[in-house]
Amino acid sequence: LRVLDTQLRRIWTHLEDNGVAAHTLFLVIGDHGEAFGQHAGLWGHALGSYDETYRAPAVFWQPNLIKPHVIHFPTSHVDIVPTLLDLLGLRYDPSRFQGYSVLRGVPDRKYIFTMDGFGDCMSAITPEMKKVTLSFVNDESTAFDLAADPSESHPLDRFRFPNEIQAILKFRNYQWKMISEYNAAQLHDQRYPARMTLLAGNSEYRHPH
Repeated sequence: LRVLDTQLRRIWTHLEDNGVAAHTLFLVIGDHGEAFGQHAGLWGHALGSYDETYRAPAVFWQPNLIKPHVIHFPTSHVDIVPTLLDLLGLRYDPSRFQGYSVLRGVPDRKYIFTMDGFGDCMSAITPEMKKVTLSFVNDESTAFDLAADPSESHPLDRFRFPNEIQAILKFRNYQWKMISEYNAAQLHDQRYPARMTLLAGNSEYRHPH
């Protein structure tokens, strides 16, 4: 951490010394979190479903463009580019992105999905920070309220979340083909994802067909 902080300071000092800091949008983005045994047997960032492996820093710094504040709703890396385009005042077609600009408020989506490095666990996180996880190895599910219990120490009754479980199963069935379909849509100048509603009880989410 000290090494990284030192390098970030070098970059910022260079920008200030050259008189361009006031005209530079400074981004610090992490690609993943890291587990240090907060939950038994989990170290690193490829295994498990707990938030310490998924929460990553994302700092956009340019006070001349936006007043510093903290985003409290769940976000994903797919939100970075739309947010960046909004900050720079560049027009874009939102249908070209899976993500949403966080400057436009809480995104219009049912869930953010996460998956461990081996595809053994998959989670759905709601805008209200309810998190439901399925383990395909143990055939078990868990549920937590990340807003009230960010350390995931107090499980909720997982049977209260049938819609989330159904959404995870449907997402898992289609997730493997999304990249190829996204690439094909871009090559043919088509919208992605095309709007289609899949029902899972009372839940809905968008999928690329």
